[in-house]
Amino acid sequence: QVIEDAAALLALTAARRGIRVGALLFSDRVEAFIPPGGGQRHAWEVVRQVIAAAPAGTGTDLKLALDFAQGQFKSRAMVVLLSDLLGEGWADSMSAVAKRHDFRAVRVADPAEIKPLPDAGLVLMRDAETGAQRWVDTSSSAYREAAGEAVKGRERRVAAGLEAARTRPITLYTDDDPIEGLSREFLAKKAGARK
Repeated sequence: QVIEDAAALLALTAARRGIRVGALLFSDRVEAFIPPGGGQRHAWEVVRQVIAAAPAGTGTDLKLALDFAQGQFKSRAMVVLLSDLLGEGWADSMSAVAKRHDFRAVRVADPAEIKPLPDAGLVLMRDAETGAQRWVDTSSSAYREAAGEAVKGRERRVAAGLEAARTRPITLYTDDDPIEGLSREFLAKKAGARK
């Protein structure tokens, strides 16, 4: 939902400013590619397809998506990535896109995936991408500590990938209003430019 709302805001705002808009929808494969086009009607079609998307894939391959996007443009373009940035092996592809294009990453994060795991006893956990389920004893302090270290390691990898691409992400949280979050970021940027 956060990605849909953010995509709609970006597409319609860009179209209003005369910027051509396209979209690449992906999972562990390219689900759809809408080539850039001008005008509000085209932007609304992009929004419609984003909202109606029903991915055939169950995983996420960010490297594949970045490499595909890199191959679509012969000249410099504005590229905005909306993603949770989870997964492995995307850092070099992001750097390549960022070197060639005006690139911005918008990271969507669920605070529950970043905060320490609470002691909730036995919990049935399900992997959203694979569907695999397993029981986890969250009352085990060793398990909670290991889970916390895994999250810290993942966050370090994400930060290193973004730093290598020389991009500072806009982070939107699933428990916050994405429109407000994007507006805050862009308004702050404009205010800074006027100083």
